[in-house]
Amino acid sequence: MNIKQIVSKDYSNRAIALLKTNKRIILNLATGVGKSKIAIDCINSYNYDNIKVLFIVAERAHKKNWKEEFAKWKLITDNYRIECYNSLHKCLEDNYDIVIFDEAHHLCTPLRFMYHDNVKAKKFIYLSATSKFELLEHLNAIDYKMPPVIYCSLKKAIEKKVLPTPKVEVHMLSLNNSISNEYYIEYVGCTEKSFNPKTMIMYECNYNRRMEYFRTSFLIRERKYAVKVYCTQQEKYNYYNRIIEEYKNTYLATREEWAKIKWLRAGSERKRFLGTIKTNYAKDLIKTLNNKRFICFCTSIDQANKIGNKGNIIHSKVKNPLNVIESFNNKDINSLVAVGMLQEGQNLKDIECGIIVQLDGKEGPFIQKFGRTLRSEHPVQYIICIKGTQDNVYLERVIKNLDPNHVKYIEV
Repeated sequence: MNIKQIVSKDYSNRAIALLKTNKRIILNLATGVGKSKIAIDCINSYNYDNIKVLFIVAERAHKKNWKEEFAKWKLITDNYRIECYNSLHKCLEDNYDIVIFDEAHHLCTPLRFMYHDNVKAKKFIYLSATSKFELLEHLNAIDYKMPPVIYCSLKKAIEKKVLPTPKVEVHMLSLNNSISNEYYIEYVGCTEKSFNPKTMIMYECNYNRRMEYFRTSFLIRERKYAVKVYCTQQEKYNYYNRIIEEYKNTYLATREEWAKIKWLRAGSERKRFLGTIKTNYAKDLIKTLNNKRFICFCTSIDQANKIGNKGNIIHSKVKNPLNVIESFNNKDINSLVAVGMLQEGQNLKDIECGIIVQLDGKEGPFIQKFGRTLRSEHPVQYIICIKGTQDNVYLERVIKNLDPNHVKYIEV
């Protein structure tokens, strides 16, 4: 029995013991530790016939993954039902012995909490690599006590040798501030949606002259117009920072919902902008991997289409994403280029490298992405970061999960 099997068995024994004396338990374990096996071990520990189990999963594709786990770990019952979180309302009539909430952080919406509270079962098991405080708070409110949590962070799993020690390279890019190869458009007296190019004028200027069109707008005959401002990458980033701060301060002062929407939208636009700057670098980085099996997490569908090809791209507009995953697992292809949807719940085989183009503000997505590479013998993770930007803030939040000795910074 190897170290991973020993640790997994220990977690299984702890989970089984806790489930005997508690209605609910949470398995907050890093990707790769074996949450699904531990959940099946808990089910199999019940020695009466035909135990009735409900599995709630994030996406339809995850149903197949669980059925593979049932066969692999010899689930004792065939009296089970698998539904997605979106179909949770269909599960309120029956009574179950055990309910398994896979990727339980998906439960954290008011509507899903309401349905959850009406599911009838003797025992509940919540699985997640990134449990949210809202889940703990809600379960505590239901039972007037905090459910026990079996916890193993990514860092701890690596220290315990359950997961291999990764090689992490953070490639630090810089914003260009010498060539005006970017632009943005500002609207005066109108919006992007209401701007009519047939009846309204769009002025053009460089970044240094932009204020002439706003300070003296009362002198311009047209009271509704747009200004296309040519700028460097750094100047465009500064523009996004300015409008984010404006809408943020307006929202905090007035609590007007429109200001919040514009604040969040501008933040998303800034994130996409930073992502697009990394496209060419990501393509060059992939060329150095020497046919290693890798997964690349992109910022947008457009970026994925530019980095990948028709056979290895996975995003919401791909018709048969499961066929792409099957091709990868069968080793017909050696790469996957994905936007978001492969962060969790998919069983991917023999990934040697991971490339994270898009850094996220939250820990959860990073852990899910990073965990994809940690099932290989010698995993390598590449993170592309633009220094002096919000990327740095995001990086600092997520890098704390890793031993600093495993992280190498490369200035580009």
